[in-house]
Amino acid sequence: MIQITPFDGDTLLHAEVARLVGKWGVDVAFETGTYHGHTAVAFSLLCERTFTAEIDQENYSRSCELFESVHERGNIFAVHDTSPKALKMNLSEISGTRTLFYLDAHWESYWPLLDELKVISELDAPLPVIVIHDFKVPDRLDLGFDSYAGQDLDFDYIRESLESIYGSEGYNHHFNILSIGACRGVIFVEPKK
Repeated sequence: MIQITPFDGDTLLHAEVARLVGKWGVDVAFETGTYHGHTAVAFSLLCERTFTAEIDQENYSRSCELFESVHERGNIFAVHDTSPKALKMNLSEISGTRTLFYLDAHWESYWPLLDELKVISELDAPLPVIVIHDFKVPDRLDLGFDSYAGQDLDFDYIRESLESIYGSEGYNHHFNILSIGACRGVIFVEPKK
């Protein structure tokens, strides 16, 4: 028996992602940072198609084995490359669809988040839903977050990128206030309408 623990075991995060998928009629999920593939399996049950990008060969191979063994829908498309390159090569596949981007790629010294957001800003589709894992939640230091070269993953770091993506139509955002499992911070960004 294979045990799947998506979203680092955070069932509250899983529930909020499922709520946003339903609210916005999301057809496609695009995850960056596949790791072992558990979250991609969860997305494949929520959405018609799931794309997932992983740069590490061992994690990529392990996740592909999981996809083959537990999933018969055939709606998970795994890419072994950097997340910005994987996003670029699949832009035409998700063009015109409401997409939820789950951004969780981080490996060694390359932090691809701003590059991922730049590619998302080039998407010809309805405004996306964006979920960023390992985010610094204001006044909640009990929720873990990423920091690279002294730069915390906080709202100021992504503000300009979000303005480029959502433009004059704007966006709303909120953070998780509770977490189960890995206890990591998360930001949820969605169109205003």
